[in-house]
Amino acid sequence: MPSAESIRPNRKRWLAAALAAAFIAGALILRLGLLSSSHLGEAANLSKRGDYLAALDAYTDSIRNYFPGNPWSRRAAGEAFQMIRSASREAQARRRDLEQLRGSILALRSFYQPYSSILNEIQTELGENNSP
Repeated sequence: MPSAESIRPNRKRWLAAALAAAFIAGALILRLGLLSSSHLGEAANLSKRGDYLAALDAYTDSIRNYFPGNPWSRRAAGEAFQMIRSASREAQARRRDLEQLRGSILALRSFYQPYSSILNEIQTELGENNSP
């Protein structure tokens, strides 16, 4: 049986490892949040200037910087979908835009499917575009 003295240094190592892991996780979440917020702001500016395709790319970049609870990524998904809906583009281009947005949402990895309500609306729109 190990002595009390041999257990204490092991406990300190675990504590140090847990603190280091928490610091790294916090730094990654902060970075993802900052990137997502930055891309969302860029998308809003591009959208105001009328640069539709660049705005869509910036929105999808914001979406890809996802972590659970990220408000900027969720907002980017909603705004991108609304932008696609309100844009007057030919059916083929609109379909490509919807597929790009759908691909960005489906690429997110989590224990559940993020933004499933927006994804369902996209699927409905794509289904309507398939009909003759």
